[in-house]
Amino acid sequence: MKMDPFIKAFEQREFIGWSEPDLRYLDQNEDVPFRAVALFGPLYPYVEALAADCSAPVDYVAHALLGAVGSILSGRIRVRPFANLSWSVTPVLWIGLVGDPSTRKTPAFENVLKPLYRLQEKLTAAYKNQRREHEDALIYNEVASKAYENDVRAAARQGEPIPNRPVGAAPLNAPRCRRLFVGDITVEAMGDILADNPEGTLCKRNELAGWYDTIDRYHSGSKPFWIEAYDGGPHVIDRRSREEPLLLPAVCVSILGTIQPDLVDKILNDPKDGAAARILFVWPKPTPFSVPETAVDHSRLFGIYQRLEAIDFIELGDGRPQPREVTLEPTAANRFEHWVKEIEKNAASAHGHHAAFLGKAAGTVLRVAVISEFLKAADASAKMPSAISLDTLEATIEWMDTYARPMALKVYGHHGQSLAERDARILLAYLKVRDLR
Repeated sequence: MKMDPFIKAFEQREFIGWSEPDLRYLDQNEDVPFRAVALFGPLYPYVEALAADCSAPVDYVAHALLGAVGSILSGRIRVRPFANLSWSVTPVLWIGLVGDPSTRKTPAFENVLKPLYRLQEKLTAAYKNQRREHEDALIYNEVASKAYENDVRAAARQGEPIPNRPVGAAPLNAPRCRRLFVGDITVEAMGDILADNPEGTLCKRNELAGWYDTIDRYHSGSKPFWIEAYDGGPHVIDRRSREEPLLLPAVCVSILGTIQPDLVDKILNDPKDGAAARILFVWPKPTPFSVPETAVDHSRLFGIYQRLEAIDFIELGDGRPQPREVTLEPTAANRFEHWVKEIEKNAASAHGHHAAFLGKAAGTVLRVAVISEFLKAADASAKMPSAISLDTLEATIEWMDTYARPMALKVYGHHGQSLAERDARILLAYLKVRDLR
């Protein structure tokens, strides 16, 4: 029988000068345990069931869920942690599920999004009915307007007062199409969608590297648009096809996508715009395939999405929708202030991508905390919260300190390796599996 060349080389290592392998390279690929159970409360067993349903790591499903919920809330909610500061954040998250091919990244986030697709179908069906009613109303409006014009002319000829305009002759507002998610899309098309969707939307991409490749494709204003889409700030889109610029008071676009480890370099090699620091990379160890004992029921998640989608804006006097402001409870505000000061000390001694990540950590904690608070309330069919509790903040800080930050270091560490070091890690992993150390 032909001997495996790796086994042969290992057995003859004393003759060809092999030294003992440096297993430190393997340590950089060690798993970061996901223990953020408190972020989901009583919902966590269901999150585990969603992961088991597609034999995916629970990390993938948990973060995909946070991103999906954040996309529904993003335009409706702003978190203002301190009453004496104007600083506020929107619950937009950019999530990158990292893994080699066939690690079931896509099944994980698709399992989370299935109920969102179902909700979109329901909203689209309602829109089509409204559109038909609107078309009928336009015909009625046209006839009523002509009749009203004749009445005005007759009144003018007879010297009578201007008659009251009938209801059917009043201008009509077209129904809007709610878009819960989009795919590959230009900035111009996204602007049109956001003009009708102040609630925000989700950009889902099966290949996150493909999205990053295209954000500069159309014009130089694309990257600033996407940065605003993360921060929830206003944006103006100018284009030749419009007589006037499109003014967007708040741009809120969450992103959920998958990416292979080596393709992460495309994003990390271009840090000038700060995109890398805005993305939460999730790179767990693969889960062995297994068939769950029972099928998962997506109706629970559908109900959560439906209740969150029903959250109303606050309307100003001029009719403009205004996001609801969520604060921190006083004890949570004190805890958050002390933690932010500690993070700033850590950031001062960090460098590169890690320093940029820590610079965004405070805002990330607020985003995840408010998503967690609303997710738990929607699951319990409870009243939507107006403040983030100390318990939820503590759970989010623990997630940041014990998971998000170590996971970022894992991804950045992989990026910092040379090709030779990566090849060495692959070879050592092979030897470890074959128990040839």
